[in-house]
Amino acid sequence: MKETMLSKYLNISPIEANKIEMAVLYLLINCKKKFIFKTYIYKFIASLEIEAAKKYANHFFEMDFVAWEKGPVPISFLNYVEKNKGKFLYFKYLIEDETKTKFYLEDKKNNCKEFSWDYFLEEETKILKYITTIFNEYLGFQKTNDVIEYTHYYSKSWQDAWKKAVKERKKTYDLDFSLDINTDELDESEKDEIIKLYKESKYGN
Repeated sequence: MKETMLSKYLNISPIEANKIEMAVLYLLINCKKKFIFKTYIYKFIASLEIEAAKKYANHFFEMDFVAWEKGPVPISFLNYVEKNKGKFLYFKYLIEDETKTKFYLEDKKNNCKEFSWDYFLEEETKILKYITTIFNEYLGFQKTNDVIEYTHYYSKSWQDAWKKAVKERKKTYDLDFSLDINTDELDESEKDEIIKLYKESKYGN
């Protein structure tokens, strides 16, 4: 598979870059809107990563995240869009101004045919379907504050990182989702080992 603009910018394999695009494509295909604002896309990507940590002590993407006041953000992906004006293979976006960027499908019927589950493990498929349902049926793409509050409540890791950012007077703070891993039934040594393995691996396969 040939290198893509996204894979080159994020320094990941073309397969991993396509996986990111497929996840976003799935959301765009299944939503009832003609377009989705950037905040929902960023929070959707973060929510997939959080859920993978919660359920499987694993990563969903090879991607770096930071804590902002308005929640967790896939920072390199954001910069690819907002600073690099990078292109995607399976969907498009339109930057109207600094605050309004719309992601959309040029031809939804044909875009549906381009989607493939081959990029996702069985566990990831479940996560993708679940988070998409949350965004469609619970959050509804009506108010960006709803999705911001959802990720605030949803992630202990963001809460911890943002407290540190405020204390250190920083606007952003490097973030992983290790505090969201479910360790309730583990003893301390098992808990420490799982978190260590999670932190050492960008992507746990």
